[in-house]
This record gives sequence, C-alpha cells and structure tokens, in this order.
Amino acid sequence: MTELRVAIPTLDRAGALRSLEEVRQVADSHSSVCLDFGPLRRSEPLGMLLFAASMKEFRGGFRSLRPDLKFRAIGHEGKQYQAHMGFFKMFGLDFGSIPNESSGSDKYEPIRFLDLKEIEQEAADEYLEVHDGIQRRSHELAKLLIRDDLPDVIETLAYSLREIIRNSLEHARVEGVWYCAQYWPSRDLVELALLDQGIGIRRSLGRNPHLSLASDQEALKQALQPGISGVAYKGAPKRRADVWQNSGFGLYMTSRLAEKHGEFFIGSGDAGLVLSKGKESATTFGLAGTAISIRFKPQKVAALPDTLQALRRAASERTGPGQDAMPSTASMSSMVISRDNKS
Repeated sequence: MTELRVAIPTLDRAGALRSLEEVRQVADSHSSVCLDFGPLRRSEPLGMLLFAASMKEFRGGFRSLRPDLKFRAIGHEGKQYQAHMGFFKMFGLDFGSIPNESSGSDKYEPIRFLDLKEIEQEAADEYLEVHDGIQRRSHELAKLLIRDDLPDVIETLAYSLREIIRNSLEHARVEGVWYCAQYWPSRDLVELALLDQGIGIRRSLGRNPHLSLASDQEALKQALQPGISGVAYKGAPKRRADVWQNSGFGLYMTSRLAEKHGEFFIGSGDAGLVLSKGKESATTFGLAGTAISIRFKPQKVAALPDTLQALRRAASERTGPGQDAMPSTASMSSMVISRDNKS
C-alpha cells in the first residue's frame, strides 16, 4: 500500500465534508494519508470544527483498526489564521495554538472547548444555577463578537448560544461543546458554529415515546418544530419549580431567528438541514454528534423584539406530538429585549 495525498482547498461546510469523505475512502486502501493544506484559501468556523473533530475521531478509530496507518500533513506552516484559531492542534497536528489558548477579539473567537463541568463548578462557587452560568457565559461570548452599538444583535446571539449549549447539556450526554466564531465586517456577516460529539439528534429524540423517527433527516425536521423534545413530553417527569426546565422550544426559536435574518444549519448523523429566507434544504452530513451554524448580517437585524414576539405566539400555537408544556419561563422572559437598554 502507498501514501495518498488529500488536498484541502476550502474549509467551509461543503469543503470540509468533501475532504473528509476523501479521507474515508482512501484510508482503507493506503498505508499513509497526507493532508495537504497548501491549496487552502478559505476557512469558516463550522468547516474548521467539523474537519478537526472528525479527523480526531478518524485517527482514534484507525489506531485500533489499522495501527499501521499513518497520517501526516504538509502545507500547513503558512496557514497562520488557522494555526492561531487552534484548528491544527484540535485534531492532533503539532502546529499553532491549542484550543482555548489564543485570545480573541471583537472580530473572531478562536476554537474553544466549553467544559460543562467547569461551568457547573463556577455556578456552584457563586451560588448560581448552572443555567444562569451558561446564560452569563453566552452573553460574554456574544459581546466578544458584536460591536457595542448593536445591543439587539448581542442579545440575539447570546440567546442562540445559550439555547444550543443547554441542548447539549441536557440531551447529548457530553462533557462539553466546541465552538468558534468569525465576524467579517466587509461582508457584514457573522458565523457562529457549535459542535458536540454526543449521541446525536435521532437518539436524543428517540427517548420521546410519542415520536417515531425513521431517519436522521426526519429527526432534524422534528427537532426544529416547537415543543419537540427527548425529555419534555406528555407523561415525562417534571420539575415544576425549575424555570429552566427544557420544553423543546430552544432550537425552534433559534433556527427561526437565524432563518429570518440569515442562515441556520443543523447536522447530525448522515443528514443536514439548511434554513434560509423561508426555504428549507436537505443536505448530507457525517458526524455522530450534532453541529450547528448560525449566520446573519448584523446591520440587517431590524425590529428584533417584534420578531421574537411573533415567534413566541407562533410557538404557543404549534406544539409537537405528546407536548403539553409551554416554553420555559427563562426562555420566554429572555426573548423580550428592552429597547431602553440600547446604547
């Protein structure tokens, strides 16, 4: 067997998936795989997280199945942006910064691992509920990415972050969440990407006895409907005093906000789903866990409180199979953004 070179020209979502599929195909028939980053010209948050997380899984799996298989990389020395973001070291290449090491700015947030145990400990140290700690961290992260004169956008991004992290905490059975973000002022565009390597959407929703899911794609569509949850459904135990109790509305609200003002992507298992400008498109994917990307143009986010109120009304009228709960008190209260807080 011989070495085969896999060229990696882009690390957007589609480019990362193409390169990963090529790695999968060649790994079984060659003794060595060379990742060539020389042609790499464009990297985006979701693409970097997806490629690095999958390569980490590949290498771990092949060590037990094919201990003779070697991986090496070329052309990465000149990729300082990706190195600073922590991309290379995330999947084991000894080059650049490690995740959580580099400082960010108001234009980007490098790859980070948000350790949920650390958040739990921080909350306990300050006598807070863990979800309060997530809310605070989410708001801090949002402020790193958006200018101070756009408070509505900051609150929207913070809400999205918090709801996605909550879903990973409560559904995916993971120790933490990977995230990365970039703001391109010249394009008036923000992308926030989050990824967990947990049980995935289909297995998570499979705990709801009112759902019958034949595929990953069907599971994604159900997950984005209001009131759909793997833990909150008719007959499930309730924590009546818990204002943070999950009720299956977080992904619905987040996806519809992003769909209206940009683009929302969710992928799990072999399926992906893109929502943008009123259209829904199915696509392929390739990760056991769950990945989410939110893209929007900050300057075009207008009348956000009205949008949130409209979504809230729509959610109350459209509940999923076996659903008997309204959105959590904390979710609903945070969706009302006071115009008096604007700078």
